[in-house]
Amino acid sequence: ASAPPPVGKGGDDGKDFGAIIGDMAGDAVTALRTGEVKSLAGVAGEADIQSVVEALAAAEMTMRTVTAVRDKVVEAYHDILRMPI
Repeated sequence: ASAPPPVGKGGDDGKDFGAIIGDMAGDAVTALRTGEVKSLAGVAGEADIQSVVEALAAAEMTMRTVTAVRDKVVEAYHDILRMPI
């Protein structure tokens, strides 16, 4: 039997929390840029409507996810500040 993974290590190849958040932020920026490029191509008539809608839907979902994660981080920070010393 193999040993369990160390505490704090998930299935992310041993990356720390900051690296995981950094990767997620990079993916979010890429999704938003893709949506922007597709929407500009759609306005210029260089992209079909379906690909524009898909890119914008992906960008919207990314923004909702980023906002939800941010809200949870802020909530956790406030919980820590309210802890008695």
